[in-house]
Amino acid sequence: MRLLKEHSSIGRAAAALADALLVVGAFYLAHAAFGVESRVLYGSPAPPAARFAWILLVFIPVILVLLNHYGLLVADRSRGFKAVLVRVSKAFLLAGVVLSGVIFLAKAKYYSRFLLASHWLFAYALVLLVKLALQYAARRDILSFAPVRRVVLVGRPAEAERIRQYLERDPAQSMSPGGAFDLSVGYEAFQGYLLEHPVDAVYFVLPDAWGAGEFDVARFLLCCEELGVPATVVPNVDGALRYFAASLAQLDQTPAIVFHPPAVDPDRALVKRAMDLAGACGGLFVTALAAPFIALAIRLDSAGPVLFSQERVGMNGRRFRLHKFRTMRRGAEEQKAGLADLNEMEGPVFKVSDDPRVTRVGRLLRRLSLDELPQFWNVLKGDMSLVGTRPPTPEEVEQYELWHYRRVSIRPGMTGLWQVSGRSSITGFRDVVRLDLQYIDEWSLWLDVKILARTFLAAAKGR
Repeated sequence: MRLLKEHSSIGRAAAALADALLVVGAFYLAHAAFGVESRVLYGSPAPPAARFAWILLVFIPVILVLLNHYGLLVADRSRGFKAVLVRVSKAFLLAGVVLSGVIFLAKAKYYSRFLLASHWLFAYALVLLVKLALQYAARRDILSFAPVRRVVLVGRPAEAERIRQYLERDPAQSMSPGGAFDLSVGYEAFQGYLLEHPVDAVYFVLPDAWGAGEFDVARFLLCCEELGVPATVVPNVDGALRYFAASLAQLDQTPAIVFHPPAVDPDRALVKRAMDLAGACGGLFVTALAAPFIALAIRLDSAGPVLFSQERVGMNGRRFRLHKFRTMRRGAEEQKAGLADLNEMEGPVFKVSDDPRVTRVGRLLRRLSLDELPQFWNVLKGDMSLVGTRPPTPEEVEQYELWHYRRVSIRPGMTGLWQVSGRSSITGFRDVVRLDLQYIDEWSLWLDVKILARTFLAAAKGR
């Protein structure tokens, strides 16, 4: 038994090749513009295009991964033009960030800001125009390989309403006339309808998680199989699994539904990890430059080690050692119990704004977020991510309620939604968890970029 592929691999590969060719064409357009600029401003021709070809070696793989991540390598007739515009824009903005990071980390010499900007702009315009044109063709059934599908819906009206609305919005599918049945429909009536009408697909919407009461869904599925009509079973699991995404897998020869948090999608996880590695390398470079001065200031200010290490709880309960520049006096952990009355947070988190254990240099490091620079090593090792949830201590986790544990289902981050949402004004642990879970449920690469930008802005302002 094979699982059905939703989109053609050949079509996806052709779309990727077309996009790569558009990026290459944009590069030569940008180089031609670069040549005009060189002659006008400097009276000499521009260096040959081959000198800058390395830009394509970086940009093409990155943009193709991002276009695939945003579903832009397939034609989806249900997608609107605004959605295409937003997704293409996000993909190119992220690709520009990655390319800029590579140039910074590699200390590239052979590049031109004018050429880079022109190439990005030309590539963005060409890819966007082609994607919009293909979307127009898809929605008008131009160059379509299949007609609009006639579908039948079987389910109680209350449970099936959302699926019916989805089918009505999808230009690629159309409800067959009279093709909406309640679960009380008889087998003979259902079979007779399929025999008398052109039907391309059947949707069964079950009233509960794994069964349909007296409705023998297996018998109806067998009818669809004998007639060669594709069937989709929609189990109603919204109430119990509202935080999960679902995908199909194959266990030996048996199809299975996999429920998982949204952030475990392989493509998105790969891109997020690549961003973490690039950020960690850049961060460690900055750390290496700043560490001697920070270490000297710490040692002159107070006795004790330069680094502070503490056990934290990572993804799905993994333990790791988190590293920071020391900002407190020696023995600060032993003094924590005596400050319990000053704790400003409700719940297991300990937070004191004017903590008497913090040294003078420590206050400055915290205000500029310089104390967290060693955590780039945790990011490089894979214990943490640049953006994620706050890494708790084992003592905090011991006090968790059951619903709190989902916040440690992903890699913790150096920064996160809580840190950029006015953490100084948040005093309830439930609000911290709510923001962490919101990040998990709404996670996207674009959200990470926005959180990082807000973090840099806050650090620059010393907040």
